[in-house]
Amino acid sequence: MTDTLGAIAVRRILRPSLLVFLLYLVLSFLLFSQTWLAPATRLVYGEADVREVTWFMGWTPYALAHLQTPLFSTHIDYPTGVNLMWNTALTVPALVLWPLTWAFGPEVSTNAAITLALAVSAWAAYLAARRYVRSRLAAVVAGLVYGFSPLMMSQSPGHIHMTIAFFPPLVLLAFDEILVRRRYPSALIGAGLGLAGAAQLLIGEEVLALTAIVVAIGLVVLALLFRPLVTSRLRDLGLAVAAGAVVFAVLAIYPLWVQLFGPERVVGVLPDPYANNVLAFLVPTRWQALDVAPGLVHLFAGRNIMEEGGAYVGIPLLILLLAVMVAFWSKGIVRLASILAIVAAILSMGSHLQVGGRHTRIPLPWIVLEHSPLLKNIAPPRFMLFSYLMIAILIAVFVDWALSRPGANQRSAWVAVAIFALVPLLPSVPYPTDAAVTPSFFLGGAVRRIPVGGVVLVAPFSRSFTSEAMMWQSGAGMSFRMPEGYAYRPGPTGPTRDPPPSALQTRMYSIYYDLPRSALSSDELRQMRSDLAGMGAGTIVVGPEPREQEMVDLFTELLSRAPEQTGGVSVWW
Repeated sequence: MTDTLGAIAVRRILRPSLLVFLLYLVLSFLLFSQTWLAPATRLVYGEADVREVTWFMGWTPYALAHLQTPLFSTHIDYPTGVNLMWNTALTVPALVLWPLTWAFGPEVSTNAAITLALAVSAWAAYLAARRYVRSRLAAVVAGLVYGFSPLMMSQSPGHIHMTIAFFPPLVLLAFDEILVRRRYPSALIGAGLGLAGAAQLLIGEEVLALTAIVVAIGLVVLALLFRPLVTSRLRDLGLAVAAGAVVFAVLAIYPLWVQLFGPERVVGVLPDPYANNVLAFLVPTRWQALDVAPGLVHLFAGRNIMEEGGAYVGIPLLILLLAVMVAFWSKGIVRLASILAIVAAILSMGSHLQVGGRHTRIPLPWIVLEHSPLLKNIAPPRFMLFSYLMIAILIAVFVDWALSRPGANQRSAWVAVAIFALVPLLPSVPYPTDAAVTPSFFLGGAVRRIPVGGVVLVAPFSRSFTSEAMMWQSGAGMSFRMPEGYAYRPGPTGPTRDPPPSALQTRMYSIYYDLPRSALSSDELRQMRSDLAGMGAGTIVVGPEPREQEMVDLFTELLSRAPEQTGGVSVWW
């Protein structure tokens, strides 16, 4: 009888929650609808980054099926290879979506990962918010605010290691259970956190590091706000942390060894440091439907608009949040969420304050941590993930209060206030999409003429911000290796995304990007032939690219023979 009642209770909890997840999933599909019209030949907008994701979707299944580690590969940057722990290996998503990749190809599984990421993250925030509000609708709104926030919109172009963000809400749930609810053994909750942390390590290490920082700050805030509560729960907290640390250490020791001590590990600071600008919180970008001030974006975004485009909160929402903080300050969750939202936003601005187009010398808290060995490669704007989670909780509290007002008129008025504050955050729909066609050569029988594991030089050459060849290699089932790849690797002066420079690589790069180039001398041709021999490539493939004929002419001259035209590419066997 007890089991029956328990099963009924579980169904009553799960059924509405699963319907909420379905709602988020439908909204995510609608957002990316332009891509889902042809998911095998289109990708969610993201240029080189999203094409790189297709490679990871193909690599992990290939590596595991061939009893290889998925964390290091010589299939790109052959023969030295690439340490994938420095390149957001996406091992867990690629493993989960393996059946989809096998059935429909890496492009479809990449689009599915990007789409599912928003729905899963929103759902996790919904479950967290449900702890603090009576109204299910209020929790649903919280999930929307977090899962479809400007940060998520700006990171969706290929940065799914940031948008698969269910871990922060789960951590909030876990600490709520340990410190407040106490329905389950603390050691069990801690072990679950350790398992989730190890999974997060193999999804996106940066989110794991960011979460650890915010949790540390959150515990300090809790100790200051609720000292008696935290003091009385120190034993439970210690048990949870110990259990989590043991489980995490067991599961994460090998990936961390590969990263810190394995071959081709990266040492130094990754290029392209970003930081949020004060205007980034106030001015909408192209990711919002109401982009009312596009002329101002250049003052603070520039080329790193993806990161800085994710900080927008908007003046109406800022005013509402301030009102919620003042009106509901007596609630413990409001105090905690308010402080963490502000702290995370300040951390997102990096080491020095930036206002408009001006970098000031005013130091900010991140300056203390930015050069620490384990944190120096964090991109500060991504702290906004936690600001939005806390904002989502605050909005849930307000909506919950609004829906409890007596009288339909009062309820309608306060709900209208919430809608007015949140409308500026609505994403621009439909989300942009890219054509991503893999030449039939890589999908048919022609590519099988290449010996298994053979080395192929593919043009366009994969390096910084060019990854078509990686997508094609993934579409071919990783049946060959390449002396190229868009990935971080150790360089002579620090981390680089480019393979070791050579005359041939430089010429291919200049053709692709139409950079100034002179007629080839006999010495240059001799050097390029030497480079080609050093790459060990037994096959050269020139696929579709902006100046394809010039690339074909280059290799025709280098090899003194014309290529075979097959499957939409030019091939020298």
